[in-house]
Amino acid sequence: MSKDFTPDEIAAMHDANENFDGSVADFEKVRLFHEIKKQLTEFNQKVDGAVAGYYEPNTHERNAILWLTLPPGVFLSSEPTAILADVLAKTDNLSVSYYEDKIELVFGLKDIWKK
Repeated sequence: MSKDFTPDEIAAMHDANENFDGSVADFEKVRLFHEIKKQLTEFNQKVDGAVAGYYEPNTHERNAILWLTLPPGVFLSSEPTAILADVLAKTDNLSVSYYEDKIELVFGLKDIWKK
């Protein structure tokens, strides 16, 4: 049985890692985070009904996440598709879920902070 997680549930799991206290940023990962954030904002402007979001990297979370919420049946032209493909190439993992008539794509960057 599978479980589709809402953005709030993902945020709670993300915030539950209380014991991590990073001290050194992986600057390449931080740079990627900001590139992806910019690309998702651009994607958001090109696709009707798309909503981009993210949690800023912080020293208490080893990983960082960004996401896109899309309407069902979304049609992507070549430009937003190219943006999405580039974002996928830059991220370490992807989660796809569907809830409340919305498609959620959650992009993860691992080890943005190191101890």
